[in-house]
Parts: sequence; structure tokens; C-alpha cells
Amino acid sequence: MNNSNKSNLFIRILHEIRRVIYIMLDEYRVILKDSGLAVVFLGATIVYPILYSSIYRNETVHNMPIAVVDASQSNRSRELARRLDATADLKVAYRFNNLEEVKDAFYRHKIHGVVYIPEDFNRKINRNEQATVSIYCDMSSFLYYRAMMLGANFGILDAGNDIKIERMNAAGITGRTAEISSSPFRYEKNILFNEPMGFASFLMPVVLVLIIHQTLFFGITMLTGSLHEEKLVAIDPQLRQRGKFFPTIFGKTLCYFTLYIVICSYILLAVPRFFQLPHIGNSWDIIRFFTPFLLAVIFFSMLVSAFIRNRETGLV
Repeated sequence: MNNSNKSNLFIRILHEIRRVIYIMLDEYRVILKDSGLAVVFLGATIVYPILYSSIYRNETVHNMPIAVVDASQSNRSRELARRLDATADLKVAYRFNNLEEVKDAFYRHKIHGVVYIPEDFNRKINRNEQATVSIYCDMSSFLYYRAMMLGANFGILDAGNDIKIERMNAAGITGRTAEISSSPFRYEKNILFNEPMGFASFLMPVVLVLIIHQTLFFGITMLTGSLHEEKLVAIDPQLRQRGKFFPTIFGKTLCYFTLYIVICSYILLAVPRFFQLPHIGNSWDIIRFFTPFLLAVIFFSMLVSAFIRNRETGLV
């Protein structure tokens, strides 16, 4: 290859690089000029991680107020109510005689759960039959549901274990032997990474990744739909030649990739540390793992956007 050919090759490469940079900067210009795109790419990625993390920042609910409807009015039903009140998750704030009396307190949000002990509760236990305890929970928040289920299960299982021991005592098995027979083994909990069993630590890492995926997908499809509506996607005849699509694809990809490298650093590195979510990975390891993820989402979104003809279709 002579010097002239080398010079021409260098000029062509330089020209393609300039074209890629121009397309990347033009894509940035379109994003910043369009308020809707700016909200999706910048506003949503900044606000949503803080919003969702703030909602579940408390992780767990302790001493959640509940009501007990004791239709049995027996020693066993009162003992069950005491066991429920003794759990860390629940606090028996009200006691009622029937479910109708509960409605006012429930609708006023004075309580977030109800435990109903039926009239035949004690009678069935005395007959060695299975008794039923009904649980009603406020589902306006998963934290209420979690606290209600955990506290009620612990209280009911604890009371049920005492009933087993009573029956064994009646059968002549007493003392330590009865305790071991009612609970033949005990388990030891070793919780890793999410010691308080909090809802935010369980859910938010997945939600943060989903925010990255959804905003990138919706943003790219929305941008392409806008260009189609404005008739700005007419292809340059020169780009119809083989290999000429590369600068356009690479320029757009470079725009989204450089933008979301910054966004991912904010969402995956800053937000978890600020809200004290589990973050045990090295920063460079996270970047290496998310580089192929971002490229996959970008190329997938660009492929889907080829079928988008208006701005709103991508959101549907």
C-alpha cells in the first residue's frame, strides 16, 4: 500500500469517525430539545429511584396496630391474643366482640389487620378437632401484609405448640419430654445480606434495574416515533450503500451508552449507598456486568423502534 492509499484510508476513517460523533451529538440535541424525551431519559431516571426507595425506606413495620375479635371468650382465645400482642410485628390495639364493630376502626386506618377467633375455637380444640382462625389484612401496603402474616403465624404456631404440650401432659408425657416431643427439632436462622428481612432490600435492587431497562426502551422508541411523525427519518441515499448504516447505528448507540453509563453509576452505585440497600459488589465489577446489559437493551430497543410509527406506540 503506497502513501496515497494510506492517506485516503486515513481520511475515510477520520470521516467516518466525524460522522459517528456528529450523529451522537445530534442525538443528544434531539433528546435535550424534546421535553418529553428529557423527562424519560433524565427526569424519570433521577426521580424514580429516589421515589421508590423512599416509599420502602423503613424496610419493616413493627408494632402494627391490629384488632382481635374474640367470639370464643375462652382462656385459650385470650392466650392467643396475648401471644399475638407479644410479637415484634403486631400490637393488639383494639378488642371487639364481632366483625361489624371492626369496620369503623379499619376504615379510619386505626388498625391494619384483624384476627377473628370463632365461637367454636375452644370447643374444637377440646374435641381434638382442628380450629380455624381468620386473618384480615390491609393490602394498601405490602409492609402491612408482611407484618400481619409474620406476626400472626408466629403467634398462632406458638399457641399451637402449647396446646400440643397440654395434650401430651394429659396423655402422661410431662416435662422436658413433652417439650421435645412437641418440637422434635429447632432451627437456627442465619440471614445473609438482608438481616432485617426488609422489603426494600428484597425488591429495590430489581426495581432499579427495571427502571434502567424501561426508561431506555421507552426513550428510544419514543424518540424514533417522534422522528417518524416529523418525517425526519428519511434515509440519505449514500447510507443505502452497503456498510453505510454503521455510522448511524454506532453513533446512536454511543449516545445512549455514554448517557446511561452516567445514569447507571447514579442508580446502581449512589442510590443503594444513600438508602443503605445491599451493595457488596465492586464498582468495576458492576460496570463490567452492566456494559453488555446496556448494549443488549440499546440494540433491542433500536430493533423494536424500527416498527414504531408514532410517539405513543412505544409506551403502549
